[in-house]
Amino acid sequence: MAILDKLKSAEALAWRGICIENPECHFCQEKHESTRHLFFECDYSYNTLIRLIPALQNFLLRPNVSQALDFIGGLPGENRKRPLNLLLFNAIIYHLWRERNNRRFKVTAKCSITLAVEIAKEVRLKMSNWKYKENSMFSC
Repeated sequence: MAILDKLKSAEALAWRGICIENPECHFCQEKHESTRHLFFECDYSYNTLIRLIPALQNFLLRPNVSQALDFIGGLPGENRKRPLNLLLFNAIIYHLWRERNNRRFKVTAKCSITLAVEIAKEVRLKMSNWKYKENSMFSC
């Protein structure tokens, strides 16, 4: 849904004629909330991303969701890590959206480091069920 811009961000709701009280990003409170801003123009989401997948900080400009997926799929010499990186990236997107919703509706907030550690724990747990256990290749 993030790739297709189908998430109900403030920008998407406004485009459908639904106005909300606070259209600002719930992470940085500086720019209008859009899918592109949430993933990964916002400093909060970008810091979470590069903490878990440091290779993505090598972009000249911050990547969007499609660019990051293409990059992860084409990392040279990283075929063994591709499933891990894809799982990790999907977990990042999911948790960022969930954190956004928690900030918007439950008025709770986590710092980007805490969120990254939480994502890493969940990915490690998921990896523990994989056939080949290469947990040593993942550290946060």
